[in-house]
Amino acid sequence: VYSIMSPPCQKCMRKIDCVTVKGSAHPIVLYTLDVAETEENMRAAEKLDPAVPSQSRRGSKDKDERKGSTDAGTAAVAASAPPAEIKRRNSLGQLMRRFSNGKTAEGALKTLQQSLELDEDEEVEEDVEDADKEALAEKDQEKATFKRTEAIFKLKRTTTPQFLAVFDEARDKYLAGHWEEAHGLFAKCKEILPNDGPTETLMSYIARRDKKAPPGWRGVRELTSK
Repeated sequence: VYSIMSPPCQKCMRKIDCVTVKGSAHPIVLYTLDVAETEENMRAAEKLDPAVPSQSRRGSKDKDERKGSTDAGTAAVAASAPPAEIKRRNSLGQLMRRFSNGKTAEGALKTLQQSLELDEDEEVEEDVEDADKEALAEKDQEKATFKRTEAIFKLKRTTTPQFLAVFDEARDKYLAGHWEEAHGLFAKCKEILPNDGPTETLMSYIARRDKKAPPGWRGVRELTSK
C-alpha cells in the first residue's frame, strides 16, 4: 500500500520495523500513522467516516421495499429480459396486430423496421447518458477522496520532529544489527514520548535478547503469530 501512496501521504507515515509473518518468508515493511487521540481529532475523524443510515430511515426503507414487492409479479418477468429485447417484443406484437387488422405484410414490416431504428437511436442516447452519469460520479468520488486526504493531513500528530529524528536513527541501528546502540536511542525516544507503542515493542524485543542481534541477522524480525 505504501508504494502506491503519493509522496505527501508517504511523508505522513512512520517506518517502524521489517517483519515476516508466520507461514511466510517474505519480508514486510511496517509503517504507522501517528494520530493523537484528542477530542479535536475524534470530531474530525467522525466527519471523515461515511454517514450511516439511522434505524428510522432503515425501517422506512424496509417498509417501502415490502410495499413495492406486492406489485413485483409482472415486473420481475419483464426485468428478466434486457430493455432492448422488451422493445423488440413489443414491436413484434404491434406488427402482428397491424397485419391481422388488414395491413399488407410489406407495409407492416416497413413500420417495424422504422420502429426498431428509432429504438436503436434511443439506446445510443441512453448509453451516452449513462456514461456521462458515471463520469460525473467518478469526479464526485475523486473530490470526496481529496477532501478526506486533506483532512487527514491536518490531524494532530502524537510525534514531534525531535522524536522522529531519534526514532529513525534508533530503527536504522536496530535493522543494521547494532542493538546496543539502538536500545540506548530507543530509551531516548521513550523519554520524549513515553507511551509510543513501536518504541516499547522494539525495546522489549532487543532487551529480551540481551541487546545482541542473533547470528545471521538480516534486519527482519520474525513474528511467531499472525
